[in-house]
Amino acid sequence: MDDLNPTVAATVTAIETEFGNRWGVWLSDTEQWWAARRQALTAAQQAAGCVPYLQASDPDALRHQIADEEALTPGQCAERAAMTSSPRDTGKETEQVDKEDETVWGYLQHHWDTAYEFEYDKTPGTAKPFRVRRKDDQAKTLEAETPDELDTLIAEDYQLKPVSREVAP
Repeated sequence: MDDLNPTVAATVTAIETEFGNRWGVWLSDTEQWWAARRQALTAAQQAAGCVPYLQASDPDALRHQIADEEALTPGQCAERAAMTSSPRDTGKETEQVDKEDETVWGYLQHHWDTAYEFEYDKTPGTAKPFRVRRKDDQAKTLEAETPDELDTLIAEDYQLKPVSREVAP
């Protein structure tokens, strides 16, 4: 930020501070204002249509966009997702999953079903009911208490060893 116009630098600092430094803000060479989340989106946020980047023509418009994104609670994310998308129903046993988890579960299946087989254990009291198996290594099972936790596990697993496209259907 040292090379920035002092007014621009002050505006960037003010916006970042206003939102607890959860967003990185900059003015592009094309005079567009941008904000990027500093933390990865959860599966629930992604399923709800939340975005990692925002773009506006002026700092006030960018502030409003950031505020709108941050105003969404997890419940509102689930409602927003239900209005904006309909995750594919794979026929798996998800009827016992609460509404927000079901939205995230559908998102995960939609994005990862070529690499992983999905299973939901609806037995009451199951500690980690959300499970996936790698399609290229059936012995490799990931288990989690929540779909959000499973999303993190899948991303880490896939980053360490991507599933071969020759194995995936």
